[in-house]
Amino acid sequence: MNAANFTLLADSFSRATNLLDYNGTYSVLFWLYINTLPSANRNLYELTLSGSDTDVLRLVSSNAIQLRIVVGGAATNTNGTVLSGNTWYHLAMVRSSVTDLQCYLNGVSDITNTRDVTGRSASSTEDVVSSATDCRIADIKLYSINLSADDIVKEMGYQWAQTNRASLHEVYPIFPGARRTLGIVNGYNWTENGTVTDVDGPPNVVEIPGPQAYRQPSMLLRR
Repeated sequence: MNAANFTLLADSFSRATNLLDYNGTYSVLFWLYINTLPSANRNLYELTLSGSDTDVLRLVSSNAIQLRIVVGGAATNTNGTVLSGNTWYHLAMVRSSVTDLQCYLNGVSDITNTRDVTGRSASSTEDVVSSATDCRIADIKLYSINLSADDIVKEMGYQWAQTNRASLHEVYPIFPGARRTLGIVNGYNWTENGTVTDVDGPPNVVEIPGPQAYRQPSMLLRR
């Protein structure tokens, strides 16, 4: 299994169209491996409107994961578990309502941020590793619903989606080379910034043979 390696200041994935609704329900899942523990706050995944309105999952200088919500320029931060370097972790950022944003670490709820986002303007960009985090990211899945803990645990072991096919927004298996930014469900591709490279992904994750897996009867996604 492949992963995207972000090591330089400019390295990131970004998109300004076909975004998740960060004021509605959504789920963002991915595997993370920290090459170098940060000495400053580093964003891992972010939905934002020019920084004035934001949902972001990030690492802070204490090496804890944090959910940060910004509404009208005012931020509410909630910290979770302190992570270690050179270890694969599965993270899921799940918004269930306007007052419930959670982060699941390895399938277990780790953070809840209850900042009310009622009336917040729509986001304008979506970013992966937008602030110089020296890390690897693999197997990104986006849903337009709030997955349950059981759903997240099912997803951890597979590149292709195991649950809630109708609400699958996009899947990024992080294929090597020029294909690493391709979305294979709806064609919502990332723009790659900087010089992202290919490295080995997490072990014990069942791979798919390619985008055709979503079309072959023998590989149909299961509810």
